[in-house]
Amino acid sequence: MNLFPTRMVGPAVLSVAVLASLAAPAHAESETVRDKRHDVQALSMADDPESEPTLTPAPGVADPDIVRTHINHRRNRLVVRMKLRRAQARPHMQVAYVRTNEHRFEIISTVGAGFPKSVDIMRGNGRAVSCDGADVTYNRDLGLLTTVVPRSCLSYPRWVRVGAAVMKMNWAMDMWIDEARGASFDLEQEQPTLGPRLRRG
Repeated sequence: MNLFPTRMVGPAVLSVAVLASLAAPAHAESETVRDKRHDVQALSMADDPESEPTLTPAPGVADPDIVRTHINHRRNRLVVRMKLRRAQARPHMQVAYVRTNEHRFEIISTVGAGFPKSVDIMRGNGRAVSCDGADVTYNRDLGLLTTVVPRSCLSYPRWVRVGAAVMKMNWAMDMWIDEARGASFDLEQEQPTLGPRLRRG
């Protein structure tokens, strides 16, 4: 997982949804996760390229602060919806890393003022996936960031698991991140804490 995409221009919020791991019991088609507030962390890059980045608490940063995440594995589509503590007009980016019962995918969705709206899907090997019907929306009034992907673009998976985080980046390349389940983001594994397996509804 490339935690710091170079294609970002200007301020951005990155929400990461990771669907992975084969060893988990079956659960319902959807999951709602509530996250505590004021738990955003600042991501600092070391001057030495050989050094690892570090995370420090940044409770005063509100716009990437996740309040609630809802994941719905519906009959025809996968929906990842995140509510943020403070809505902003600035661009948002949602990134989903998907491991189904058969494949792995990366979904990059962008939306926001002055930023082109797009949903790009790639397989784990980096090959692009053509996907009609994928969409991303941002409701500024409600602070809701939503990505919808047809299940056909994910090879009709039987189940998914989801972990989520949100990242914000500004012009100065300062970065902040929030993990949806209240844990500290795992920089070594470069993925959030995973939730239960969600079968198709």
